[in-house]
Amino acid sequence: MPPGRRLRILIIPGLFPFPPVNGGKICIYSFIEYLRFKHEIHLYLPLRNDSEIALVEEYRKIWPEVAFHTVQLFASARRHSALSALFAIRNQAKIFFNYLETAFSAKKVQNYDKPPGWCENIEVTVPFAPFPEQFVAKLTEILKKFAFDIVQIEYTSAINLVNVIPPGPKKIFVEIESRRSVLKDYGRINRSNQEFIDYVVKNTKDLEHAFMKNYDALFTLNDLDCKELKNAFPGINVFNSPFPVMDSQIIKNDVFDAPIKLLFLGGESHYPNYDALIWFVTEIMPLVQNNERLKLYVTGSWQKETIRYIRHLNGNVIFTGFLGDLTDVFKGSISIVPIRIGGGGLRAKIIYSMAAGSPVITTPLAIKGFNCENKKDLIVADTKEEFAGAINELLCDLHLSGKLIKNGKKLIVNQYGQGYLAEKRDSFYQIICNSLRR
Repeated sequence: MPPGRRLRILIIPGLFPFPPVNGGKICIYSFIEYLRFKHEIHLYLPLRNDSEIALVEEYRKIWPEVAFHTVQLFASARRHSALSALFAIRNQAKIFFNYLETAFSAKKVQNYDKPPGWCENIEVTVPFAPFPEQFVAKLTEILKKFAFDIVQIEYTSAINLVNVIPPGPKKIFVEIESRRSVLKDYGRINRSNQEFIDYVVKNTKDLEHAFMKNYDALFTLNDLDCKELKNAFPGINVFNSPFPVMDSQIIKNDVFDAPIKLLFLGGESHYPNYDALIWFVTEIMPLVQNNERLKLYVTGSWQKETIRYIRHLNGNVIFTGFLGDLTDVFKGSISIVPIRIGGGGLRAKIIYSMAAGSPVITTPLAIKGFNCENKKDLIVADTKEEFAGAINELLCDLHLSGKLIKNGKKLIVNQYGQGYLAEKRDSFYQIICNSLRR
């Protein structure tokens, strides 16, 4: 197959990608947005509710070049138990949200910092249950009808679909998040029994790797994850292919707004966001100078009980809800990323903040494998004291804030631009389709 050939690619994401409002969805959306003009892209989606049906119809018009294939599952899911419905839907974000909702609904304020028992939750540790027959039957029909060059499966919850793909197309798995790493970090910060955590993590790792070995190629989102999988699978092509910042989200002007507020991007349905916000509000914010006047803006969807609890802790926290346009909230902000539970991958909240001209303070874990330099592109803080100190420094040192904004945006434009990374992924497609499995 000559380089640059137009390919027929079927993408099966493990989560519904519309609208692209978080890292996992952006990872799926941003590449299709660019590559739909170069390749024949097919997208297969299970539909869970009427809202998703409406969104698919909307995006059919936005992306007329993309062939949408859908299967409606939510009507049949109502006839099953709640757990069966979760397995049938297979949407990881929804699984986490439902679990958190159950875990938090009966909490009293004084117990609100108690985390969910992830390591005892089979939906989290073993997210590999078979898809429903209806979903598999529709997928089989699509695979018989079209001769695909590539079938690309994304997200851990969909990894087992490799066993549905017949010989012929190249099979690619995109590791958006490493479940084994999430569980390892969860056990570390919650001081769980280490022997038990090691046992759970190894079980999950063995299951993830058992499915990965059936693929022709693996994509990761950072260099360290790429090296790990190359060592684990010497006979499989492994490529580092991070997702980009979409062109529309890179602020073109160089106007520098002095920081006057803090900003946290992300909703509660992703538990690492909840853990990060609780840690910040309870342990870091009290150490910040003049904290009684400093506002913290939190975007995304959060439960009413959580909002009440956090505002009980600190009345200067403002929950904005979902914002379709973040331009105004980015102005004059310092973006905080106090993430303590990783999972590898790439933090959309970091690269999108840098693209918008907001200086970033983050933990080392959140920039694992991210090609950036401390005090040049952003600030890395490992402890609550370091984090609070970095905020104090940026509020007082406008020269440092300006330097981080300038260098951060330059880094994004040069290394995380949509065209650059989409073309890079396309080159990987060509390599995979031109090579035999080693």
